[in-house]
Amino acid sequence: MLKKAIKSILTKRYAISIEQVVPTIEQSNCKMVSFDVFDTLIKRNVPAPKDVFLLLEKQYQRQFGHYMPIYDLRNRAEARACENMKRKTVTLPEIYQAIEEIDEVEREWLMEEEIRIERTLCQRCQPIGKVYDWCISHHIPVILVSDMYLSHETIEGLLHKAGYSGWKRLYISAEEQANKADGTLFDVVLHEEQLNPGELLHIGDSLRGDYLKPREKGIEAVLIAPHNER
Repeated sequence: MLKKAIKSILTKRYAISIEQVVPTIEQSNCKMVSFDVFDTLIKRNVPAPKDVFLLLEKQYQRQFGHYMPIYDLRNRAEARACENMKRKTVTLPEIYQAIEEIDEVEREWLMEEEIRIERTLCQRCQPIGKVYDWCISHHIPVILVSDMYLSHETIEGLLHKAGYSGWKRLYISAEEQANKADGTLFDVVLHEEQLNPGELLHIGDSLRGDYLKPREKGIEAVLIAPHNER
């Protein structure tokens, strides 16, 4: 609880309003803007991201006619998969392989159902979407950077459904085997895009992954409040 309270205090301290984002980009020396995806460009239409697993549990019971603690199993599965694979970042199939309490048929069904629920719930974050559109209309190259287990195809589909287009490249932690949370995904971005740190401006809602870590790399970072506070 203390850690959560400190994070909330620091987020409120460093976050700027959506109205300040475009002026910040204009005043910067950036050659490219990167956006976080989930809870920045798009949001799940539930109070908290893990509520997806509650919906998944209900759908499982309807489908198979018996109860399983899917919420708890899915909640723990990502950490177990990382431990099994000896990696910090894993894919959705690797996460489901870590759930040993269900059989292969149920595993495959749950994985597809989770993707279906994501497609149903995800929608455009309108205020930050306007910032994205401004960048595209002003011919500022845009890339997308996400710590995520969903596939490239799935995330691109969610973005297109939300009305986004025109980005240069989508970087996903599970594909790059690097993440924002420890800063390594930004190393990949700078190398691949052939940028100096000061030439990139990153926008997102995570205090650690979208603000503190990129700033440690010398990247200009813009922190916005989590969407449920906006």
